[in-house]
This record gives sequence, C-alpha cells and structure tokens, in this order.
Amino acid sequence: MFVSDSDLKLTYGVDLQIGKCLVDRRVPAGNLYWKERHLYIPPMIGYLFIPVYMDLQYRLGIPRDTLLSEEHLAFVESILHSAAKEEFSMITPEEHIRECLELSRAVSKNEPYLQQLTYYFAGNREKVEHWPGNRLQALNRGDAYLFTLSYFDVSPDVLQAMLKAWRAFIDYYLVLDDLEDLDADYTKGDENSLLESGIHRAADSMKAILQQSYAALDPVNPVLSNRIDHEINKTKIDATIAAFIKKRSL
Repeated sequence: MFVSDSDLKLTYGVDLQIGKCLVDRRVPAGNLYWKERHLYIPPMIGYLFIPVYMDLQYRLGIPRDTLLSEEHLAFVESILHSAAKEEFSMITPEEHIRECLELSRAVSKNEPYLQQLTYYFAGNREKVEHWPGNRLQALNRGDAYLFTLSYFDVSPDVLQAMLKAWRAFIDYYLVLDDLEDLDADYTKGDENSLLESGIHRAADSMKAILQQSYAALDPVNPVLSNRIDHEINKTKIDATIAAFIKKRSL
C-alpha cells in the first residue's frame, strides 16, 4: 500500500510540502531502519511518525526548508539507522546512545540541550532541567530520536514545545502499540506500558495518558488530536485488558 502526501494531509494534517518531500524521498542505501523497504514512508507507524512529527515541528516554528534540508534528513536517518542496529542486537543500548551522541555532535547547534540529553540517558535525572520522559519506562523506548532536536538553534520555549509535542505523540502511539501487543509482550517479557503500570489499573492509566496526548496536541494540530480522540473512543481498552486478565488468570 502506498501513502501519498494527500493521505498524510487528510489523515494527520501533515503539511503537503513536507509530506511530498518525504513520500518521494529515496530509501537511504544501507540504512537498516529501511531494511528491505522500497518506500520511504510505508503505511506503518514506525515510518509515519517521521512526517507527522516534522509537521509538528514546523507548526511550532522550525522553518520548512530547515526540516527538509539534506543535512537534517541525513542526520535523522543516521539516528534511525543506529536505532535499528540496537533493535537487531548489533550494538547495545549504551552503544546506541553513544553513537547518537557522536552523530549529534557533528551537526548540533544546541550544545546545552545535548548536555541535558547526556544526563537524561545516563539516568542523572536530577541534573535534567526539563525531563522529557514519561514515568513509565516502556513509553521512553523511542526517545533516542530526541537527539535530532539538537540540530536546531531555537529558543528554550520552542525546544520545550517540541519536547512536549514529542511526548504527547509518542505516548499515544506506544500506548496503542502496547495494547495490541499485550499478550505477546507478556509472553516474551518485553517492555509494555500496561504491564509496567500494573495490569489491574492499566485501563485508567492508559486512558489518562491518551487524554493528556489529546490535550497537548489539540492546540498544535487539531487534525491529529481528532484522530487521537477517535482512537480513544473506538479502542476497547477495558475489554482488551479484561480478556487478557481472564486468559492469564491474573
């Protein structure tokens, strides 16, 4: 299935020029994140998040030309390549963060932010001025992408707005992903926000997180927030969790 710039606009509110640039972009050769992929943006959330989040950054004040510059896109792709190397157990999580830090230093325009990230990923949260993470560790598993924000020379207010938008969007995506993978994650012992929060109170916790995502994104991108509201209403969180508890006799 092919995703067009019009699909991204109508479904997520993505700026047409951003959507077209990314939809038409050639798959980067040798990049493991796109391993065996023929489309730069296939209809999978692991790729759709790229134009959706770039659109949020654009709405928050990052110039379109900066977002779509070859240097920035190549930087983003290098961070995702490192993430794939970790996913395929080619490097450890610690090596992944070190690699992201090295890649970032080559193009960073915000050294104080990069220093904050080193504290964040080292677990020194008391040194992090504005902690970008979620209290549930399972919802922080994509946060290495935050290294890409070091590319921008922006005010602290714009940086915080981008971090807030990231947290809202990635929490929404990962909660739905964890809900879908609940049984498989339990069997394999993989990270899952529902299991981490305590399965018997997970429904209320996840609904609260999704509502927070909706509230944070609605002023920035009403099309995206409307999709979140739709997902909240159509997703049977209580029924899914109840069935899981019954099946596992928990």
